[in-house]
Amino acid sequence: MKKRKLNLLVSGISVVLAVQTPVMVLAESLEGTEQQIVQEEVVETEVLETEEDIPEEILEGTGEEIVTGTEEEILPGTEGEEEQVLTGTSDITHAGNSAVQEALDRAESYLQATVTSPIVDTNAGEWSVMGMARAGHLTDSAKGNYLANLYMKLDETGGVLHKVKYTEYSRVVMALSSIGVDPSNVNGYNLLKPLAEYDKVIWQGINGTIFALIALDTGIYEIPVREGDGTQTTRELLIQEILSKELPGGGWTLQGSVADPDITAMAIQGLASYKGRADVSAALNRGIDKLASMQDADGGYSSNYISGNGTAVKNLESTAQVVIALSAVDVSLLEQERFVKNGKTLLDEILRFQKADGSFEHIKGGGTDGMATDQGTLALVAWSRAMNGQTSLYDMTDVTGQSQGTESPEKVEAFRKKLEELPKQVTLAEKEQVYNLKIELEQMKAFEEKENFRNFLEEKSAEIERQEKEVEALDERIWNEIHPLKITLEKKETVEELYSIYKSLPEQNKSFVTRSKDLEMAKQIITKLEKGILGKEIFENAKNSRKDYVHEGKGYTIRIKGKKVGVPADMNAAVQIHQDGKSLEFTIMQEGKLPGEVELTIPCDLNDGIYVLSSGQREEQWCGVSDGKAVCDVSWGGTYTLRRGEMDFEDETEPLAGVYKEEKQQSSGKKQSARRSTSVRKKTSVKPVTTNIVEAKVKDGVVKKSEFEAVKGTEKNLRVKGEIGKDKPYTLTVYGKDIKKARDMKVGIQEGSDYEKDIRKLAEDPYMFSFEETGDFPGEMQVELTTGQKDGEYLLLKYNEKERKAEYIQKVTVKDEKTKFIVKTGGDYFFAKRVKTKSVDELEQEEKAAEKKDVEQITTEKKEIPETTEEKESAEETFSQKSDQKNTIFVVLAGVLVVLGSVVGGCIWYFRKKRQ
Repeated sequence: MKKRKLNLLVSGISVVLAVQTPVMVLAESLEGTEQQIVQEEVVETEVLETEEDIPEEILEGTGEEIVTGTEEEILPGTEGEEEQVLTGTSDITHAGNSAVQEALDRAESYLQATVTSPIVDTNAGEWSVMGMARAGHLTDSAKGNYLANLYMKLDETGGVLHKVKYTEYSRVVMALSSIGVDPSNVNGYNLLKPLAEYDKVIWQGINGTIFALIALDTGIYEIPVREGDGTQTTRELLIQEILSKELPGGGWTLQGSVADPDITAMAIQGLASYKGRADVSAALNRGIDKLASMQDADGGYSSNYISGNGTAVKNLESTAQVVIALSAVDVSLLEQERFVKNGKTLLDEILRFQKADGSFEHIKGGGTDGMATDQGTLALVAWSRAMNGQTSLYDMTDVTGQSQGTESPEKVEAFRKKLEELPKQVTLAEKEQVYNLKIELEQMKAFEEKENFRNFLEEKSAEIERQEKEVEALDERIWNEIHPLKITLEKKETVEELYSIYKSLPEQNKSFVTRSKDLEMAKQIITKLEKGILGKEIFENAKNSRKDYVHEGKGYTIRIKGKKVGVPADMNAAVQIHQDGKSLEFTIMQEGKLPGEVELTIPCDLNDGIYVLSSGQREEQWCGVSDGKAVCDVSWGGTYTLRRGEMDFEDETEPLAGVYKEEKQQSSGKKQSARRSTSVRKKTSVKPVTTNIVEAKVKDGVVKKSEFEAVKGTEKNLRVKGEIGKDKPYTLTVYGKDIKKARDMKVGIQEGSDYEKDIRKLAEDPYMFSFEETGDFPGEMQVELTTGQKDGEYLLLKYNEKERKAEYIQKVTVKDEKTKFIVKTGGDYFFAKRVKTKSVDELEQEEKAAEKKDVEQITTEKKEIPETTEEKESAEETFSQKSDQKNTIFVVLAGVLVVLGSVVGGCIWYFRKKRQ
C-alpha cells in the first residue's frame, strides 16, 4: 500500500512536470569606330605635343614688311602674267538641286538634334557650329552653350587653347565669326593674338598656314602686333608660304611629293579670296586641274592619310573639301564636264555617303561619323550659299555683330532684373548663371550701361574664381597630405586644420570639394583612434588597396594586412602585455574574430629563437623572436602565450660543405615533437678536409645507386650541383657514413610547389621549393640553396600533403640570399617567418564558420535598423512581443519552481510520516 502511494505520488509529479513546458522558440528569420587620324590632319592636322618634334621644312616667303598694327589692305595681284580664274556664277541647269537641298535640310536637322551644346573641339565643336550658323540653323540655346563652354575653357586654361597647335585658335576664330562674336575680346582674351606669331603658325605645317589665313579673312580682321621676338604674321607671308608649298604640276600635300585632294582643296579655299592676283590665280588653276585629274569614276576622292600605310582610301571628307573649294572659286565648276565622271557629280558622291537620319559616313558602310557629318554638311552649305548668291562659306563679313545697332530699353531692363536676382554673395553654385549672363550681355547690342553691367559680372566672376582656387587648394592639400593608409594620431593636427577650412566654406561650395569624403573619413578615423579604436574605415582602405596599415600602440605595433581583411569593422586596438623572461603573455581586448588577420609586434626580453604561440590549450603557430621583438599573426581576440616549445632540435645545423665529422651526435630523440617529421643533426665538431669531396655524376637528373655505394661508410662526401632557376645554383651533399641505403635518387630541385594554394594559407610570403625525389634520401642530405630572399632568420617547413599542414624542420639563416640546411626526405618545402600550426582543413572550417557568423551579424544588423515608419512600428511590436515572451517564460519558470517546491515539501512530509 505504501509502495502504491509512493508510485502515485511520483506519477503525479511527472504529470505536473509534463504539463509545465517552459520552452519557447524565438524565430529570426547589390564613338566606337576608330576614327582615322587623317580627320584631324585633313581639317587641322594633329601635331605632337612638344616642340622637340621636327616640323616640316618651311620655305621662306617673299613678304618683307612688318605690320605695325594698322589695318592691312588686301594686296592686289600682278596683272597680265596668267589667265585669271573666271568669277561669278554661270547660268547652269540644276536638275538635282531639290535633292541636294533636301539632303542639306536633313543634315541640319541631325546637327540641331545631336549637337545641342557644342564644345571647344574638332568633333561636336566649332565645325558643327559653323555648319549650322552658316545655314541659319544654329539655335540661340546651342549658341549660348557653345559660348559658355568656350568661356569656361578659356578660364581653365588662362586663354591658352594649345601650346603648339595653333589651328585651335584658327578654328575658334572661324566659329566666333560665324555667330557674330568679336574674337579679339572673348571673356577678356584676344584670340587673334596667337595668330600674329608667324613662326608658330607655320610650325604645324601647311594646314596651319592655310587656316590662319582663312580665320583672319573670315571677318577681314586686323592682325595684332605680336609680342616679343619673332616674325610678325602678315597676310602676304601666309599667301607666299602657301604658294611656296605648291607641288610641281600643281596641287598641295601635307607631306611627301604626291598631291592630296584634301590639302589641295584647303589651299584653294585659303587662296580663293585672292584669286584676282595673277600669281594666286595661276596656282588656283593648276590646283583645280589637279583635283579634276584625281577624281575617281564615282565622282569622289581618296586620301593617302587615312589608312596610315600610304594606301589611298575612298572617303566622304575628301570630296567635301573639294566641293567647299570649288564653291568658293566658282560654283559652276561643280558641273563642268571635267568634274563629272560617268555622269556622276561631286554632289552625287556626297549624297551617297548620307544616311537616312541626315548624318554622314566617313567611309561607305562605316556608320555615322561626327567629323564626316560636319564636313558633309559644310560642303552642302558652301554649295547652297554659292547657288543663292551669298558670300562664300568662310567669308563671314555678312554676319551682323553684337555692336551694331542699339539695344531696346525693354531688353536692358529685363537683363537688369537678372543681375539683381544674383545673390549678394555669389558661390560656385552661381558659376554657370554668371557665365550665361556674361554671354547674354555680349550678344546684346550697344546700350549706355553695358560696360557697367560687364564690370559687375566681372567682379562676380572674379569672386567665383577666387572661391574655385580656394576649393582647388583644399582638394590638393587633402590629396597631398592625407594618405588613406597613413592616417594616424600624428596626422591629427593636419586633419583638423583641413577640416576646419572645409567647414568654413560656404555650404554651397562644399559639394565642389571632390575629396571631401576622404577628409570626412580621415576625421572619423582620428576620432576613433583617440578612443583606442581602429576604425572600420581603416580596414576598408586596407582591403580595397590590398596594402597594409600600421598602428603604433603603447609597447606594441599592429599591422593590418590589406590582403587578409575579411569583413571590415571597428576593432578595439588595446593590447595588454605580461612577460616573465621565459614566456610572453598578451591579451587582445577585441572580442571574437578580428576584422582581418593582423601582425602583432611586441618588444620583449625573450632570447632569440623559435617559439610556439598558443591560445588556451591550442597551438596556433610557430613564430620567431629576433632582436628583442616577438612577431606573430593573430585573427581572434583573447589571451595568447608565447613559449619556447619542446624544440631543442631547432638550432641551425652545422653545414658539411666539404668537411667530415670527428664525432657524430644524434639528437636525443628520434621524434621529439609531433610537429616534426624528420630528425636533424645538432651542431657537430668539424675539421677541414680537402680530399673528401666526390663529385657525383648526374644522368637525366638521376644519381645512380652505385655512386652512393662507392662512398657509403667512408668519410667522403658525395656532392651534386644544379640550378633551381636562373642564377640560383644549389648543392646537395651527403656524408658517406650517413648513407643508410644506397639507391637511385632524383636530384633536381624546382622553385614553387603544386600545393602553393595550401602553403599560402599556412604562411605569409613563403618561399617554396620541391625536390623531384619524393621519398627518403639514401642518407641525410645537406642542401645549399640560393633563395633570393632578404637576409634574416626563417623557419624551414615541410608540407604534409595528407594532413594538409606544415611540419617544422629547423630554423635557417639567409645571408646574401643563400642558406644551408639538412633534410632526409624529398617533397615540398618552404621558408617563412611565421607559420600556422593548424591544418588547412581546420583553417578553412574556421574561416567558413567566421564567414557564416559575419553574414548572420550583417543580416541581423540590417533587420535591426527600421527604415520606414511601418518598419519602426513592426520593430516596436516585435520588441513588445519578445518582452511578452520573456515575461511569459518568467511566469512559467516561476510556476515550475513553485510546483517543484511543493513536490519537495510533499516528499519531505511523506518520508517523515513514514518514519513515524
